[in-house]
Amino acid sequence: MREEIFYYPYPDLSFSGNVKESIDFVNKFSAESLHSFADVLDAVNALRNLHDYLGFDSISKEEKGKIAQTLPNIETGVGRFLGSLDEKKLVEMLLSMKRRPEDAAYVLDKYRLFSKITDSSISSLLDGWNELFPCLLKKRNVVARFDSKLRDFFIAHPEFGYLLLEVYDIKAEKQNTEATIIPSSLLMAEKTSILLKYIELFPQNTEYIRLMINHKKTPESYDIPWNKKKDLKALIKKEESLIFSGPGAIVENFQTSVGIVPQTETKKYVRNGTQNTLTYDSKWIDDNLDFPTLLNNFIYLFELVDSEMRISAIDKPNSLDIFERYMSIHPKNYYGDNELFQFREETCLLQLEVYQNYLSGKGLSIEKLLSWFYKEYLSQSFGITGISFSAPIESDSYYHKCYIAVPKIEGILKRFYCYALDGFVDEEHVKSLEGQLKIGNYVSLLSKKHFYPIEKTDLQTASFFLFSDQSKIAFISKANAKDECFFDLIRHNAVTDDMPADYQRPLIDYLIQKSYIYRRDDGRLLPAGSALPFIAKDFFENGFMDYWHVSTQVQKELDSLLASGQVETDNALFSKQEQQYLNYYLNKDQVINGEDLRNEYAHDDGIEEPRKNQHDYYLILMVLILVTIRINDDLWLKKDLDSKQK
Repeated sequence: MREEIFYYPYPDLSFSGNVKESIDFVNKFSAESLHSFADVLDAVNALRNLHDYLGFDSISKEEKGKIAQTLPNIETGVGRFLGSLDEKKLVEMLLSMKRRPEDAAYVLDKYRLFSKITDSSISSLLDGWNELFPCLLKKRNVVARFDSKLRDFFIAHPEFGYLLLEVYDIKAEKQNTEATIIPSSLLMAEKTSILLKYIELFPQNTEYIRLMINHKKTPESYDIPWNKKKDLKALIKKEESLIFSGPGAIVENFQTSVGIVPQTETKKYVRNGTQNTLTYDSKWIDDNLDFPTLLNNFIYLFELVDSEMRISAIDKPNSLDIFERYMSIHPKNYYGDNELFQFREETCLLQLEVYQNYLSGKGLSIEKLLSWFYKEYLSQSFGITGISFSAPIESDSYYHKCYIAVPKIEGILKRFYCYALDGFVDEEHVKSLEGQLKIGNYVSLLSKKHFYPIEKTDLQTASFFLFSDQSKIAFISKANAKDECFFDLIRHNAVTDDMPADYQRPLIDYLIQKSYIYRRDDGRLLPAGSALPFIAKDFFENGFMDYWHVSTQVQKELDSLLASGQVETDNALFSKQEQQYLNYYLNKDQVINGEDLRNEYAHDDGIEEPRKNQHDYYLILMVLILVTIRINDDLWLKKDLDSKQK
């Protein structure tokens, strides 16, 4: 019996095998060999595989010509076979097959076979083959043709309720995948009903229940009533008590401890199992109690920012392990829903608390450092007046400290915004900025401040091939080495151009052609000597670059990428990624799971809960410190640039 032919676009690992099977299929093909819908799917997939294969530059003209000659015969045969089917025969063939629903939906859409099917027949087809339903919802023309019937089926089959969550709540993890289209006739109340019934069928899906509870309603989505949300919260507790109890329960506790102690190293990090210990040398701090150094400790000792002064703790999807990246649910408009982000936040708060306690023993505090910076340092170093920070009273409750400190963030940023525009701080200008300026509105003193890669460009494609652990060239069996990515593989090992498998060669040729790697005379593959591969690495890991913190060589390469339309730039004070990070803590403008500290404390209508208020206050201090670091950095960069231009 002949093997079925499947289509998975290059660079899927099965692509080369599918191409070989497709070539064998077309060489033996005759129109008389089409007897069933499964035969049609094989023929169509063979066409799809070979059309993709013909686009490769590495194929000889002779091979291309030979393959191209066979394709019209298959296309004609498929067209005639499908054209001969009436509605009854078409539906019978589909129901007799009831396999490969994605391929079937593709053929129904591409060859417009749905136009042969009546409303009653589509209902019969879906009743007999439920698995076809989610595949049809990815075909816009099919959904438009059968909108009301698809709505009726959806209501009658709430087991497909997860599709609503995928559309309205869950981020698409894979690029170039077709989006699910919800029938336009499906009302909000009907969507809500489907989801509630879905949870009745599958109460163990607690992650989905959380999505429903935290869902931010839009005119197109659904709306869970408050009383139902209450029931759903109770259901989560019930289900999780069943999961995390008994002898099979899994418990993970990643603990972190931070201390300032006498030691030889300025800072030391030790990990023992799940226990992380960070310690800092007390003598070094005692020997450097001047205010500039005490503030610089947030940069160089506690590393709240990296070498380019970018916020270190921002959520970086490419730094997650494979399980969290692909196996976990990532809701839309959520931020920091992973263990790495939570670990970084926990570590930062512990650093601040330990540092605050240590400074207190010296008669100092983080608040006093901030007050000094805005009252004295800005005036002495840059001649800036009009920006200030008044610390909360030390004996105040943490709730009141939050209430006092939160507005300071906005006040400082607004005044720096006025300075950036006018060259001085004018109180009338500050007062004219009515309402809350969004974090993204605050501007840098420098143009071309941040650079970002643009999607679907050579830069983004090369970055993935070079640095992703999911790249098809991340592992080359003949190299007999294990590295995290292809870039490290060719840097650390003698990988020659005869080692990659056939399916990997086009990717490597692409990287050579685009000047990210090169092939030495002896055949060894190596990273290009230019700044390009290192820019790609930075973008892959961090998502953006600060133009004024890189070398002239890198700046020239960034300018070249900008000219070729592969990157974009802005002059915001904070990068897009940093804006999202800060918004996560201050408000819910961009995310629905944020701390919302501004709204909770700015109007003095929060709740006094000492432990929570203390946690929130250290978050507010963290934001104030990050804002202060960025303002100082921006001023020094501008001062340095101005001195060079004189």
